[in-house]
Amino acid sequence: MKRVTIFLTLLLFILSGAACTSPKQGEPPVRKYVLQESKGGKDLWILLQEDGTFVIHLGIAISYEPAGTYTVEDHELILRMHNQETFRFQMRQDTLILTHVSSSEGLLLEGMRFIRSKSD
Repeated sequence: MKRVTIFLTLLLFILSGAACTSPKQGEPPVRKYVLQESKGGKDLWILLQEDGTFVIHLGIAISYEPAGTYTVEDHELILRMHNQETFRFQMRQDTLILTHVSSSEGLLLEGMRFIRSKSD
């Protein structure tokens, strides 16, 4: 009985440690990033989800939320929308800096900075 208890205790510690591992180096943590300097009360954020998908929330007054998949290549976060539009972000600690936009629709502008939300 004592061996079973010790074994179960060790198994619990191992499993709890595995659940607390941090993301791989060069990968953004799965969470919400908000526009660093919101202008005009614009509620703008990007949500990165565990399944490799994302959603961009453009504000309360806009019903369209761009979505697609994301990848990380050479410390760069790449968002690909379903219409093939792409956004490239440089990753710096808890900040994403938009460095390239493949279209001129004006959803997001180069130079925008998004910081990790503290409320996720």
